[in-house]
Amino acid sequence: MRNPKELQDLQEEAASLRRYLAVLEDRQLQAMMQSEDGEKALSESQQRRESRERSRSETEAELRKEQAALQNSLATLGVQREAALAAVSAEDMEKYSSVRRSKRGLAVVRLEGGSCSGCGVTPSAARIDAARSGQEIVQCGNCGRILYLG
Repeated sequence: MRNPKELQDLQEEAASLRRYLAVLEDRQLQAMMQSEDGEKALSESQQRRESRERSRSETEAELRKEQAALQNSLATLGVQREAALAAVSAEDMEKYSSVRRSKRGLAVVRLEGGSCSGCGVTPSAARIDAARSGQEIVQCGNCGRILYLG
């Protein structure tokens, strides 16, 4: 180089490029750190997912066992119900069915503490005595549900 101005310009350009290289290296370092953080977060997320999948599988297995037991119980209760229905008169069965339809499936309630557990009203002493005897179907004077002492 013969021209000192050219030399000075080249030195300034080299210095500028070194500064720019330093900036690029800083950006690269930040990108690498973000990448490592992202990989770590991904790994942790995958571990949590796998753990939750294992837990869900275990829960599903338990629920399948419970479902099978409940289905067996339901079948047994169905057989017992059919056997018990044979002893119920047609008139009593009709009364039960009528109350069940009108009370959205809750036809029979327990007398608890002297009150109907369906509506909370205390039936007369005569109704309580009749329910206690078990000789006839006794209905709550307020809600009409069938009362029993349990």
